[in-house]
Amino acid sequence: MTKEEATQAFIQAIKSCMLFYQTHKSFQSLQNEANKLEQILETIWGSLCEIYAVGNNWTASISHPGYLERKINTYTILVPYHLADYFPTQDKLDELMEIASKVKVSDDGVICISGSSTFLGVLNCISDIDYCEYAPFGKNNKNWQQQFLTILDNKEKQQDKDIILLEINRYDTNRQRNPQDQDLSHAKLDFVTLFLERLVEVTNLVLPIDKDKPNDPILDLSFAPQEAPIGNGNWIPQKLLNPLSLGSYATWLRDQVEKYAFDPE
Repeated sequence: MTKEEATQAFIQAIKSCMLFYQTHKSFQSLQNEANKLEQILETIWGSLCEIYAVGNNWTASISHPGYLERKINTYTILVPYHLADYFPTQDKLDELMEIASKVKVSDDGVICISGSSTFLGVLNCISDIDYCEYAPFGKNNKNWQQQFLTILDNKEKQQDKDIILLEINRYDTNRQRNPQDQDLSHAKLDFVTLFLERLVEVTNLVLPIDKDKPNDPILDLSFAPQEAPIGNGNWIPQKLLNPLSLGSYATWLRDQVEKYAFDPE
């Protein structure tokens, strides 16, 4: 398959995912169709990753189809194929990974470079840097929210001269702030630091996830196609080529483009 053929197939597959999402927002009723679509996505995106990796400082990920991967020190960074041309250059990536190590709250979680930060290969500057961290918890444990609160409290007590924690916002499943402990769902940490010698805001959206539940509802709060996971390369919180979530993301992206094209305010 040539790059041109794979790219055209990629576009058609994304359209199929959008149609699948818009007409069947449940894997349960059409699992066979979802599996077939996922296999098609793996074939197409796998080919594109292998083609892209030739002559570039990336390797097509075998364990996580659709991603390109690179070893940096003790970490593995995974980048969705469609972001590779826009992804930060090594000098910017070094700073982003240093900041990630300082805003991360869990020891065994995966933190992702997210949103517009993944486009720093073509952007000269941005006003903020976004991360999304997936912190593993056993949610069958009734005390997991208390454990999460303890982690957040410990983070609040830490001091770092290079990055300043402004606030920690806690949310329930309806995204309402400051819930009761037993209703705690996730949190967002706001910082300021220097990036490329400029003062920027940094956010880390922390999503407690149950590793034993691949369809944990907390995953609906973020999109794998806009994230580059940093970890050991073995476990990532979301499959990139999940047809339902991929269709959801493409639909959301289209709606955002239409919204700001006609109403830039």
